[in-house]
Amino acid sequence: PSLFVIPATAFGFIPDSVHKEPPGAQQRDWSGIKAPRAPGQRIVAHPVKDNWVPTGCKIVHFMRHGMGTHNAAALEHGSKAYRSEEYEDARLTKVGEAQAQGAETYASQLQCPLVIVSPLSRAIQTALFAFGQGPAGQTRTFRAFEACRETIGQNPCDRRRPVSTLKREYPMVDFSLIATDCDELFTPKRESKDSLVARGQQLLDYVMALPEQELAVVCHSSFLSHLFNVVLECTDPALTDWFSTCELRSVALQEPQTLDCSAATFTWVPGSP
Repeated sequence: PSLFVIPATAFGFIPDSVHKEPPGAQQRDWSGIKAPRAPGQRIVAHPVKDNWVPTGCKIVHFMRHGMGTHNAAALEHGSKAYRSEEYEDARLTKVGEAQAQGAETYASQLQCPLVIVSPLSRAIQTALFAFGQGPAGQTRTFRAFEACRETIGQNPCDRRRPVSTLKREYPMVDFSLIATDCDELFTPKRESKDSLVARGQQLLDYVMALPEQELAVVCHSSFLSHLFNVVLECTDPALTDWFSTCELRSVALQEPQTLDCSAATFTWVPGSP
């Protein structure tokens, strides 16, 4: 059977229950985490439904990586598997590769010339499998961005390998924004939630300043969960749900100062599924 279904909410391809997180993996209490921006000043995220989006928005297709070797190990041995050196910079499993390849049918139709990707290998692999083929005549740029990697520290699966190594393995990815060859951010201690959401805001600031009006971001579950629950102001509660492996959600991002609900207009987005 197919690994993918399109649910009623239709944010994009969402896998069947191929991978369930270990107990406690999902952060549900957001009360103690301070958002980088105050309420009313946060970037607003609208779901993209039936190709209609509020005028003036930037469309971003957020995607979590496919199942990694560390995910599969955690299913069998629990979350302690994340701390094993065996899964340093974890790659995709065969299931993860199939998930990403299955998403290509949908992702290939998206009008996104730029794909921003975490520099961790499982995210790069997912991006290249899913977004490697663009619409006819469109060449896509893959750009690694350090701020959208998974929670930093403690777990070898979340340690970045040297850029010099990654360049040899993934020559089609632009690593010019990565400041250091080796992973100087990784520490024995797990990154704080405040640091994680600050990186989420850094990603949004970068995305909103780009000239592209439609693009994709391929990264990680904990990062995405903090992004959608703390950093963004989501107009649909379903957007704040935990991302499954290889799940894709298409959202329209809007700066709060451009909101005017009394005179809202909508734009048809051609070419999007």
